[in-house]
Amino acid sequence: MVMDSSDNEILDIVDEEDRVLGQISRRDAHSQNVLHRSVHIIVLDKDNKIFVQERSRSKDSYPGFFEVSLSGHVLQGESYMQAASRELREELGVDVQKSIVRDSFSRSFLQPVRMFNFHLQTPQENELVTVFLIKNFEGTITVNRQEVFAGKFLSLPEFMQDFASKKEKYTPGSIKAWDTYKVNFMK
Repeated sequence: MVMDSSDNEILDIVDEEDRVLGQISRRDAHSQNVLHRSVHIIVLDKDNKIFVQERSRSKDSYPGFFEVSLSGHVLQGESYMQAASRELREELGVDVQKSIVRDSFSRSFLQPVRMFNFHLQTPQENELVTVFLIKNFEGTITVNRQEVFAGKFLSLPEFMQDFASKKEKYTPGSIKAWDTYKVNFMK
């Protein structure tokens, strides 16, 4: 994980095959629409409720938008799993290093499990996104107010109604991650 002197995140520039081509600041990656990596994590509790956050209103991208459940950039030299673990710790205060590892075929897993990937391209983002899932979460969430304005677990019917009624207030990454998850993994 590398930061420059202004505490600006440094990201790996990647090609469509996810090969590292160089490095760039987060600010420049967005302003130049350069392809880089990010993660998205969906958190479900033991009652199958989904964690939804409202992003901090001071965020430079999508302030005040909703997210299912959280996301973040993969920093220079980080793996997708390392980035997912870091983002869980930074945004929600969840330390997955203290959790039990289970594989994606288990009924529950407390560490993020890689589910699928997609390419997100918008006027503001050009990212290779890896989506992780945490199921049966029973820990405590302590939101970082610099990252998250508010957050709560919603039942799937509550979430589906909220998502449908204000989809335009969800981040593009959340929309794509949830729509893909719903089609491919919900029964």
